[in-house]
Amino acid sequence: MDMWLAALLLPWPAATSPSQFLHYHRAGHGAITSPQTQRGYTAFVHTKISRVIGASGIHTGTMSFGKMEGDASDKNIAFMLQDDEADGPYYHQEWEGMKQTTPISSGGMNALRLPAFFENLGHSNVILTAGGGSFGHKDGPKPGAISCRQGEESWKEWKAGKFGDVSLSDGIIEFAKTHEELKGAFLTFQKDADQIYPGWKEKLGYTGESSVQAATFDWAKKAAAAAFVGSSMAPASKESTVTCRALDQSSRYADLSLDEEELIKNGKHLLVAYIMKPKAGYDYLATAAQFAAESSTGTNVNVCTTDDFTKSVDALVYYIDPDNEEMKIAYPTLLFDRNITDGRAMMCSVLTLSIGNNQGMGDVEYGKIYDIYFPPAYLRLFDGPNCNVVDMWRILNRGMSNGGLIVGTIIKPKLGLQPKPFGEACYAFWQGGDFIKNDEPQGNQ
Repeated sequence: MDMWLAALLLPWPAATSPSQFLHYHRAGHGAITSPQTQRGYTAFVHTKISRVIGASGIHTGTMSFGKMEGDASDKNIAFMLQDDEADGPYYHQEWEGMKQTTPISSGGMNALRLPAFFENLGHSNVILTAGGGSFGHKDGPKPGAISCRQGEESWKEWKAGKFGDVSLSDGIIEFAKTHEELKGAFLTFQKDADQIYPGWKEKLGYTGESSVQAATFDWAKKAAAAAFVGSSMAPASKESTVTCRALDQSSRYADLSLDEEELIKNGKHLLVAYIMKPKAGYDYLATAAQFAAESSTGTNVNVCTTDDFTKSVDALVYYIDPDNEEMKIAYPTLLFDRNITDGRAMMCSVLTLSIGNNQGMGDVEYGKIYDIYFPPAYLRLFDGPNCNVVDMWRILNRGMSNGGLIVGTIIKPKLGLQPKPFGEACYAFWQGGDFIKNDEPQGNQ
């Protein structure tokens, strides 16, 4: 299920098929959540929302270890999905016992890239969908799937000290000496091997030429990591160069005296942190207030039908930092619509207000959500996930905790296979892997 549509539709299958694993794809990433876009919301926010609305698992990228854009600090996305409480870029979130949503690693992953991925994350309790990593293996999809399992197993053995006091890369090479499928991954994805495992050819006794298989990538290159709550990376404060004047609707839709800790303690507001830039010539606070008005009870003019109750549910700008383009808005939870049949909260209402009309305002250059905080009482009005990786472990007889990596795939090529070769590809992978999913451009051919 993809992006905004899932906020509306996902609760329905969660309610009608509670034992169904709901695999949530992050299609639309390039247009909505990518760091290259300045509107919408970040991948962190999107995945956090997915847990609230009940996704069993969601694509979280590859934390810079695959072909997708990202950074090693994206592990904070996984922490927010799986832990009982976690820090975001701006807010600390407690999950009130809500089940975890399982991170799904997908996008250019193969057995050689997995050990460092697990080491960065600190565990391997995730789902992998390796298409090229399975079907690109020189010996076929079954050894490809097995090599991914061995990528996890080799990391665990290195972690346990089985190979002595050696580097991670040397430990994986040592494991590959006695495991043909992982060794085959070295021989297949040689450009990855050259970058991640220096000296692997000599250590494995291979003298052949490098393969053209596998796209190259800069292993050392990492995007700048965003500072998270409690980190030491918070930018130094700067003297504001913008005069913030209470103009237009800022006297109603902004209150910079509000204290964030008190807002959280009172538990009556959903808090949203934005990066927002006004158009040239517009005052920051006035634009922020207009943003809050458009996101709640206001419009571009005063209307005669406003009463005291209306004003009691105004969204309020409670923090701005014009130099860093930061803005925080407190939304009363009473603003958001409920499901008429059962009174449960609806994410589509949250998104409609917090990231709806305000995206097209003439005085806003851009505005993007970087974090969102759900107060406990309101969070409990969402269903959360029914199923996750724990249920897959149970089906695979791995117990109910710390069951490790689930190896899945997308059939490759994802388009262009007729039924018979498609079925044969599925059967070949199933001999070594756990499950197969269709990719978003899957077609009937």
